[in-house]
Amino acid sequence: CHGATGKGDGLVGAIYKGVPVYSSDALKNMNDGHIFHVITFGLNRMWAHGSQISPADRWKIVQYVHQLQAQ
Repeated sequence: CHGATGKGDGLVGAIYKGVPVYSSDALKNMNDGHIFHVITFGLNRMWAHGSQISPADRWKIVQYVHQLQAQ
């Protein structure tokens, strides 16, 4: 959805218009807990992934999102 660089231009993002760009001003200051919560329970168009992704892997995704935010 978010694309390889977090710009919201992934294959699914083309179908679900308005996928957030991680480096946008509105999202680049998201804290770890918020990102983890959204991955777990979903938010707006993002579906919940808590039942599919282990907590340890969700924390790894949180760190990856921060890497994309810095780009």
